[in-house]
Amino acid sequence: MPTSARTKRPTRPPKPALTIRVPLISGVCRFCRCTYDNPCANPCSWVDRTQTLCSECWPLDEALKTAKGRQALVLFLQENWTDPIADARVHGKGRQGIR
Repeated sequence: MPTSARTKRPTRPPKPALTIRVPLISGVCRFCRCTYDNPCANPCSWVDRTQTLCSECWPLDEALKTAKGRQALVLFLQENWTDPIADARVHGKGRQGIR
């Protein structure tokens, strides 16, 4: 562990800016929430023994393990994200049109 130059005591690594905790339920994907009875649009299968990660979400899980992958995900979301509430207002549906 690195030490501080002034105090010679070990310094702690910085805390992550954001921590997301998702309850893991066997048979439910932790990202898209698909199940055996309600699979993804593209047929998927379980890629882990605990059945909490489907084959469609596996690339996302792998990307989140590296800083480069997380940065690529942020860039992708910044370029492709659309606000469903704002879109509904533009198309005259209001909030009741979103389900």
